[in-house]
Amino acid sequence: MELFSSLGQIGLQREDSTLKAVGEEAFLPSSNTESTGLFYLGQRQFSLLQLSYGLRLDETEVRAASSGLNPVGGPIDAEAGLPGPGLQRSFSAQSASLAAGWQHNAWNFGSTFSVSERAPAAAELFADGVHVATAAYEKGNPNLEVEKSTHLDITAAWSGGKSKFSATAFTSEYDNYIGLLQLQGANSTTLVDGETVDVYQFSAIPARFQGLELAGSVQTKLGSWKWQPGFQMDLVRGKREDTGTNLPRQTPIRLTLNSVLTQGNWMLKPEVQYVSSSKPGEGETRTASYTLLNLKAEREFAFGQTGGVLFIQLKNLTDRLAYSANTIETVRFFTPLPGKSATLGLKLYF
Repeated sequence: MELFSSLGQIGLQREDSTLKAVGEEAFLPSSNTESTGLFYLGQRQFSLLQLSYGLRLDETEVRAASSGLNPVGGPIDAEAGLPGPGLQRSFSAQSASLAAGWQHNAWNFGSTFSVSERAPAAAELFADGVHVATAAYEKGNPNLEVEKSTHLDITAAWSGGKSKFSATAFTSEYDNYIGLLQLQGANSTTLVDGETVDVYQFSAIPARFQGLELAGSVQTKLGSWKWQPGFQMDLVRGKREDTGTNLPRQTPIRLTLNSVLTQGNWMLKPEVQYVSSSKPGEGETRTASYTLLNLKAEREFAFGQTGGVLFIQLKNLTDRLAYSANTIETVRFFTPLPGKSATLGLKLYF
């Protein structure tokens, strides 16, 4: 529900979700999450400067049918049948943001500062079992508190005719970043059905993320074709502030070069994507860099009073074997990125 006035926008959001986990593959108990959010959004214009601001208050209650946790704090033995008592947690979260934008000729500048809080999810609180999709024993922490962070980004964008460029730099600092971390030492593995399984726990740690995003394109002529070469680049670095080590499963540097060629009803888009080697976190294996070559071609057509587009999309043309650094270590090298593929499609407009 939302209300509008000259002072801004006020809204109320209500969510009630139930998760029922049953069967041998369930790794967390059935749970119910109820949340109520009240928010306010406002905007003011001062000559060339535009200010946007917002506030949000959230009340969240998470209830689990059982904790699934061993009273001594270690991972339970799946054969022992120690579900533990039911648990209930309540959280209050407050968030605020302030954004400023300024336009000067072909340039746009902007910056956003925000303070955010987030209630832990049911899985982060109550997970306690082998997650089949990750082949890891995922263990929640029912004592987690609200995740708190501050975020600052600065953006500059330029547009001139058919050419454009943008750059964004950001930093985010967390008092207690909630992440799924591999345990080390004596509790790093457990036995499930006679097999040794790595244990990962949702933990709250101080952390900092910093990153940069760049993008640009120009439009020119290539014979009778319109040619629009462009690029995109992004990098993120995340570190634990308590140990100085890398956070796990970080996205490596990515650079994409593409060209869009158009003539009449035809469009061709060759693309090269380079992904650097990863910056592994504690207990992780470095993933190698890779380059993917993709191509998309399409043709628009008219059909009676309507029309459509016939297209073909070719991905990973060189059939490069590559792995994602975002995948959890337990299955990372068993789940490579898709190999060479072709998709033929037809879109009709009515």
